[in-house]
Amino acid sequence: MRFTQKAFLVIEFSLISLFFHFIVSNKVVKKLLLFIIIPFLVYVLVDYATTEKTKINFYLLVIECLIFLVYVVYYFFEKFKSDSSIPLYQTKDFWLVSAFLIYSAGNFFLFLFRNSVIQDKSAEFQYTLIYSIFTIFKNILLCLGISMKNDVGNKVASQTTPVKDDWEIPSEFKKNNQ
Repeated sequence: MRFTQKAFLVIEFSLISLFFHFIVSNKVVKKLLLFIIIPFLVYVLVDYATTEKTKINFYLLVIECLIFLVYVVYYFFEKFKSDSSIPLYQTKDFWLVSAFLIYSAGNFFLFLFRNSVIQDKSAEFQYTLIYSIFTIFKNILLCLGISMKNDVGNKVASQTTPVKDDWEIPSEFKKNNQ
């Protein structure tokens, strides 16, 4: 049972890192997203070898949530620096990334303090309730993102222009409005 939990964690982390690898545009960050999978895998293997079979290390989940939050912040940083004629909320990526933001931010402290909650039965119910709410909300946002049409995302990709400065007017806008 413990091996399957660790395997699921590594597969989940790898797939979400690959997802972010495909939606960011900076080549250095793309390589870094792939490289981060290796240290995470090594940490999971070391944890698997050193922890007791009856205990679950929630710090792996804390690290995973923290890394996902960094991914999300960078994604939004990159999107806000680019200029697009289509609002960000009309893209699939926005809703998928928002789902990971809600899930990771909502469960970060929950996983961090999980070991202190194990002893208290009333806190156990609250823990389960909070975790379930964030998971359900994440799944709703994932379904919303997956069910969106593809043509909006293609328009965004073709009409996005990076803006180098906060006060700079994109060159395409200058050409169209002169």
